[in-house]
Amino acid sequence: MNDLFEMILSQLGNDTVERMSAQVNEDPSNTQRAIQNAIPILVNALARNSSSSEGANSLLGALDRDHDGSILNDLGGFLSNPAVANGAGILKHVLGGNRGKVENYLSKSSGISLSSAGNILEMLAPILMGFLGKQNRSSGTGGGIIDILQSVLNKGQAADQQQQAKQESIFNKLLDKDDDGSITDDILDIGASIFGKFLRRK
Repeated sequence: MNDLFEMILSQLGNDTVERMSAQVNEDPSNTQRAIQNAIPILVNALARNSSSSEGANSLLGALDRDHDGSILNDLGGFLSNPAVANGAGILKHVLGGNRGKVENYLSKSSGISLSSAGNILEMLAPILMGFLGKQNRSSGTGGGIIDILQSVLNKGQAADQQQQAKQESIFNKLLDKDDDGSITDDILDIGASIFGKFLRRK
C-alpha cells in the first residue's frame, strides 16, 4: 500500500472504526473495508486536482484557512456530530458529480448500503483534509503536501503494471464524469475552481 495511505489509516484506530460503524449501523469489518477502499479514491482525486498550479495554490489556501489538523486530536468528539465539519461540502468539490459512482463502488466492494457509503465518505473527507493540513504544517514548506500528493501519482510509474492497470481502471470508471474513458479532462474541469471554493464553514 502507498505510504501516504498507510499514514492516513494509522490515524483511524479500532475505536474510530467502531464509532464510524455505529454511526452507519454497519459491521465493523465492512466499515473498515469501506475506509480502506475510499481513502485511495479521495487521495487520488485530490492529487489529480492539485497537479495544476492553480489547483495546488487553492488547496494550500484551503488547508491554511480551514484545516489545521486539530480534528485529529478528538476524532471521538468529531464522530459524535460529524455534520459540523460539512463533509458533504468537501465531497462536492472533490468528486463533483461522481460521488454517486464512488458510493456505488464502495457499497458493492465493501458490503455496505449506499447510504452508509455516503455517510462514511462524509466522515472521511474532513479527517483526510485535517491530516493533509497537519502534514503541510509539519513539512515547514508551503508546497510540502503538494509534493506528497504528487508522489501518489508518480509512484504509479514504479508499481506492478498489472496492479497499477487495475487501479487506474477503477479510478477511470469512478472519476470520468462524461464516460468518455478518460478522466484527464474531467479532473481539470472539476479542479479548475475546486479549492477556491473548498469548504468555507457556514
